[in-house]
Amino acid sequence: MRAWIALLLAFGLVFAGVSQASVTAKYDYTRWTYTPSGTTTVDVEGGNISEVNVTAVTLTDRWAGVFGNVTGTITLQAAGDTTYLYQWTWDGTGYICFTQDTAFDFAAATAATAADVDNAFGFPTTVSDSATNTLTTTQNLDLSVVSITGAAAATHMSGSAYYTAAIKDTTSPTEGDLAFCTQLRLGNGYKGVPVDYELMLPTTYGPSGLEVYYIFLDLS
Repeated sequence: MRAWIALLLAFGLVFAGVSQASVTAKYDYTRWTYTPSGTTTVDVEGGNISEVNVTAVTLTDRWAGVFGNVTGTITLQAAGDTTYLYQWTWDGTGYICFTQDTAFDFAAATAATAADVDNAFGFPTTVSDSATNTLTTTQNLDLSVVSITGAAAATHMSGSAYYTAAIKDTTSPTEGDLAFCTQLRLGNGYKGVPVDYELMLPTTYGPSGLEVYYIFLDLS
């Protein structure tokens, strides 16, 4: 898997709805490589037939992972204000979404399918790590601007409390018409330590594929 990225987000909401967030810290984990745990060679001799069973683990180049913590407040203020009329402490719940479009229309968003993701990113549906073979369940999302039923989703593994759900803001989405969301909560991530969120993000196929995602928050 492409290196997991730890992010710390800080934000202040000045109006109701989904708002873009800023990244205050980022740490890229070293890309994982497989180390064989046993014998890697086999001796063969002319005239003999051998049964050789092998095992290996390979890294996906179609998905990246992000996780981290979120801190901030909810405020009542006008555009251009450096002060606020009132400020509330955020209760730690809501949603976080990553998308390649800074103008993603969350109010018009509907459930995306695994086929939508495969088509947008050019993933063959038959490969092991396609969206079809990854987003194998569904999730309902109750954003402040829209409620979405049946979004294609992946339930994370290794005891993680999180999922990745795909939504779209147009009928036949390209990469920028998709967003990938999960609920904000304090739970254990795949590393077994508490985080506020964890997500999987599709990427252009190949070890050098690079995608730019923008982060949006919807606070309760």
